[in-house]
Amino acid sequence: MINNIISMRQQGKSYTSISKVVGIHRNKIASICKEYGCAVDVSPNVVAANIRKGKIATEAKTIENTFVCNGCGKTYVRNKNRWGDGDCGSFFCSKECAYEHRFDDYVYAVKNDKNVVYFPVCVICGKHFTSRHINTKTCSDVCRVAKANKDAYNKSKADKETNQEEIKCKECGKIFKPKYGNKKRIFCSRSCSQRYTNKHKDKTTVAYKAGRARQRRNRRARLLNAFVETVRIEVLFDRDRGRCQLCGKKLNDKRVVPHPMAVTLDHIIPLSKGGEHSYRNTQLACYSCNTKKGNRVWNGAEQLLLFGT
Repeated sequence: MINNIISMRQQGKSYTSISKVVGIHRNKIASICKEYGCAVDVSPNVVAANIRKGKIATEAKTIENTFVCNGCGKTYVRNKNRWGDGDCGSFFCSKECAYEHRFDDYVYAVKNDKNVVYFPVCVICGKHFTSRHINTKTCSDVCRVAKANKDAYNKSKADKETNQEEIKCKECGKIFKPKYGNKKRIFCSRSCSQRYTNKHKDKTTVAYKAGRARQRRNRRARLLNAFVETVRIEVLFDRDRGRCQLCGKKLNDKRVVPHPMAVTLDHIIPLSKGGEHSYRNTQLACYSCNTKKGNRVWNGAEQLLLFGT
């Protein structure tokens, strides 16, 4: 029976567990182990406590305090005078290794005697935070609400895109499925929308006529290889203070061609004579004076305006 007690003691079993097997009080078992030289408690908890108290040799401390670096993979010994293992917590062997590899893994943990602390990354703000649970995804209540709203939106979007009804394009007749959040879409592409708008736009409005006239002037200037600048009649009206630069009369910007006092754009040196299409070579003129001038250069008009807009 003594041999059984010694063998069980050498396997790391405690006095209490041996007493339950043998049927002898634990104090008697302790005296027997002390007599035969196996009284040292080798259970894991007692070994850890003895290491902390310094009751076990330095070799045992070195074996117990040896860890593997998460960055370079080397083994190192914990420095008990610092918090954690090594110089940078219980993950790396040195500060240099920690700075180089601290963000390589998505999550890592500090294992203590009683609990585990995890350091995950928040999926909303991207910050590192501490948590007791490995599946925690957010760092605060604000990020938690934001994640819940984002997940609900993505789920609703996926469900509605799956059940979205197909619509016929109003311009080309092609069958298409609108994207999520665009219920009122009636065209399959932007080109179809532009073609439909050009076909059905009101061509009698002043804005449409002014835009078409601007396009014709630019096109005519490009065909003559002249310098082309975007010139707007509204800017000229403000620059010339609403007066015709040929007769000096006050103009009304609400009048349209063919009214004699309608606002028009006049090239000081005509495009056909080599003039450029720019603010420097344009001026405000009434429809009557501009028609009479034609493509001629009036006296004194050779000197262009010394200012633009």
